[in-house]
Amino acid sequence: MSNSEQVSVEVVLKPNDAYHPFMWSWQNLWRWFVAIVLCRVVYDVFLAPGVSLESMPDAEAIRWVILVLTLFIVLGLLLFPYLRLLAMFRKTPSLTKPRRYLFSADGIHFESEDATADLKWSAFIRIHETRNLFIFLQTTRAATYIPKRFIESEHDVPRLRQLIRDNFKGKWRLRRA
Repeated sequence: MSNSEQVSVEVVLKPNDAYHPFMWSWQNLWRWFVAIVLCRVVYDVFLAPGVSLESMPDAEAIRWVILVLTLFIVLGLLLFPYLRLLAMFRKTPSLTKPRRYLFSADGIHFESEDATADLKWSAFIRIHETRNLFIFLQTTRAATYIPKRFIESEHDVPRLRQLIRDNFKGKWRLRRA
């Protein structure tokens, strides 16, 4: 196999490569939508001027409890996934070690200090490209992230896209340019 049909990438992942609360994705959009709707409902029902909560004893205390609970729920919706990812990176040191990926028509060859693997294209269920990275999903909860900033040559990104188009038989979504 000629070297022009291969793309080699050395990656050192950071938590922001995999997720951050402002990353564009449908899951993040859903979280933000739910958080905004929840805040609006809580405001309309409990905090808006003219709400009949004033007729109850300790109305101000009830408002503060509802406000704090809403704040915890919103922060949980928006920050919990990121905090969970940070904890995973902290508890799993191998996630931050350098890894080398070699993409070819046969699949992906993976090497790191801890492991070596040869993965066929059929090991992935979906491949998705964003503005900043390639995501190779093995399951709905496990993925390989290849940030584009680690791709050395500007010609390697189109070659990687072509390798995916030619060899991956599952669902993929790639950028045009």
